[in-house]
Amino acid sequence: MSLSLFLSNFGYAGLILLAVIAIILMINNFQKKSLNLLRRLSSTYNDIETVLARMINSVEQINSRLASMETKLEEIDEAVSRQQQELTRLADGFHSQSQMSKAIELARGGASASEIMLTTNLPKEEAEAIARFHRA
Repeated sequence: MSLSLFLSNFGYAGLILLAVIAIILMINNFQKKSLNLLRRLSSTYNDIETVLARMINSVEQINSRLASMETKLEEIDEAVSRQQQELTRLADGFHSQSQMSKAIELARGGASASEIMLTTNLPKEEAEAIARFHRA
C-alpha cells in the first residue's frame, strides 16, 4: 500500500507540476504577445512623434513666413498711403491750376473780381489780382 500511496501522491504531484508548467507556458506566451504589442505601440509612438515634430517645424516656418508677409504688407500699406497723399496733393494742385486757368479766362472775358470769386472759389485777393492783370 505504501507504493500505491506513493504513486498516487506522485501522480498528484505530476499533475500539479504539469499544471504549473502549463501556467508558465501560458504566461510566457502572454508575455511574448505583450512585448510584441509594446514594440508595435512604441513604433507607432515614434512615428507619431516624428510626424508631430515635422508639423511643429512646418508651423514654425509658416509663422515665420506670415510675419515676413505682415511686415511686407505694412510696408505696402505705408507706400499706398504715401501714394494717396501724393495723388491728393497733385489733384489739389491740378484743381488749383484749373481754377486759376478758369479765373484768367473769365478775367479776359471781362468778368469782375466778385464774379471770378463766385465761379472759382478763389480768395478775394487772388480774384482781384487776376481781374486786374488779365482784363482785356
